[in-house]
Amino acid sequence: MLQTALPGLADRVREAREYALSRGLLKYDAQGQVVHLPFTLTPWQAPEHFVQQLHSLAGPFNRLYARVSHDHDFLRQTLEPAARTDEFVSRMLACLPEDPPERPELFLTRNDFMPLQTPEGPSPRQVEINMIAASLGPASQKVNDLQRFLYREEDLGRRILPTRPGDEQIRVLVQAWKLFGDPQARILFVLPPGEMGVFDQLTLASDLVLEHGAPMLRCTMEELGREGEIRGGDLWFRGRRVAMGYFRGGYAPAHYEGEYSWKARRLLEASTAISVPSIPAQLANMKMVQGRLTSPEVLRRYLLDSEAEAV
Repeated sequence: MLQTALPGLADRVREAREYALSRGLLKYDAQGQVVHLPFTLTPWQAPEHFVQQLHSLAGPFNRLYARVSHDHDFLRQTLEPAARTDEFVSRMLACLPEDPPERPELFLTRNDFMPLQTPEGPSPRQVEINMIAASLGPASQKVNDLQRFLYREEDLGRRILPTRPGDEQIRVLVQAWKLFGDPQARILFVLPPGEMGVFDQLTLASDLVLEHGAPMLRCTMEELGREGEIRGGDLWFRGRRVAMGYFRGGYAPAHYEGEYSWKARRLLEASTAISVPSIPAQLANMKMVQGRLTSPEVLRRYLLDSEAEAV
């Protein structure tokens, strides 16, 4: 029926699926089978003013969460009521360091927006901000490539602008690794049990190693807790110094299988390794904190009036 309504659609769908499989646009499903990630056949055309508005919000949002993550009193005040009845929040708060080590910080975030139709055109409205396990940069990049390839013989293909979010993720990871100052120190990908997004993750990992010479290891939180140790303030894992712990899990209670998983968080917070995200940053990202940040009065504690109005 679709083929009758849209001639050639079946062929285009087949080519899109084959392209996705050939380029690693993949995941594991609940049964452990490899399937392609969901994607759209066509992009949404965003007006220029919409894109500019999103760009203008990046700085204020980053400054907001950087400042909130350093306000430990605000985090405790906001989260302690929930911590009395929620064990996960309670244990996360318990990991908040009293005397954090001096080290660089890296926020690797994904800020999700939906377009709201207004008389002046679409306007961005925030859904949520994700500061932990922010992923799918390489996958988004592959979808962009897929769509440009799919419409290569049509005007649409020439109008789709290339976007490189995966390259940007790699760039900032490499920049932080270099800032750590030890070319032999490892970037540690810290995984949840039963990771389903391993293909997107391995795209990042292979580019870090092959294109930038950044050594990396992958482990679960349980493994890091069992085998990690602090020597002279530095985190070591399997005989290797750790420059950075990049969390691809750790945002859900199910990711903490036992005490060693919690030990992994405490080890990273107590060491010189860059934690992506740190415990304070993850606490700042909790929904209860995001809820308080909808208050103009609270926003103005951390941002200029013009920035608070914008976000």
